[in-house]
Amino acid sequence: MKHTTKAILSLIFAAILAVAPAVAQEEDKSGFYVSPEVGQFKAGDICANLRRFADGTEQLSSCSDSEIGWGLSAGYWLNENFAIEGGGLFASGFDYTYTDIYPLGDPDGTRMTDVMASADYRSFFLGGVGRYPLGERFAVFAKAGIHLWDVEVAGRSEDTLNDGDPSNGLENSISIDTDGTDPYFGIGAEFKLWDNLAVQAEYTRYLADGEFGPDEDNLFEDVDAITASAVWKF
Repeated sequence: MKHTTKAILSLIFAAILAVAPAVAQEEDKSGFYVSPEVGQFKAGDICANLRRFADGTEQLSSCSDSEIGWGLSAGYWLNENFAIEGGGLFASGFDYTYTDIYPLGDPDGTRMTDVMASADYRSFFLGGVGRYPLGERFAVFAKAGIHLWDVEVAGRSEDTLNDGDPSNGLENSISIDTDGTDPYFGIGAEFKLWDNLAVQAEYTRYLADGEFGPDEDNLFEDVDAITASAVWKF
């Protein structure tokens, strides 16, 4: 993964150097911009991965692997076709509830663990954007770069021992944090409303290759985002 990260960064900087001489010739096309966005974020195979977290017989009661998220980015157009941008994305409320049932030594006894937790996802990214106009108002674009992601899980687990003693039981808090640095890439389309305002729709995949949980599974794996945004150029 380190070699992949270095390769993508090298491509980004090489592209910047390649288009730099054209910036002076296209001063009217260059400029800064900001872009808020909102959309649907799908957290990989989160529900399937949850089934591998314990050794007992699991019953997944509920699991949400898609939530509404938002982001904010800013960048600089070097010319009409290439920009450098960075920003952050945030999505929360990936809730899940499941029950583990473990047999005890007594044939009539079991231990039941109820787990209730919620995961929050954050990503900070830096990359390049390549844009191809299709007339005066329409354009398509592609983007790629590196993002630093972080996932936090908070919740609680409740143990109940069904061994004939109603006083047996235990409640624990859950707090898990994992992060990493991986590539992202996406494609999209743009429609210009005015000279300094446009709207965009895009699909972006944020790769996540990290360890998570007692079995060293990565809860989120890759995150797919389908978003809509507004772009203000100034």
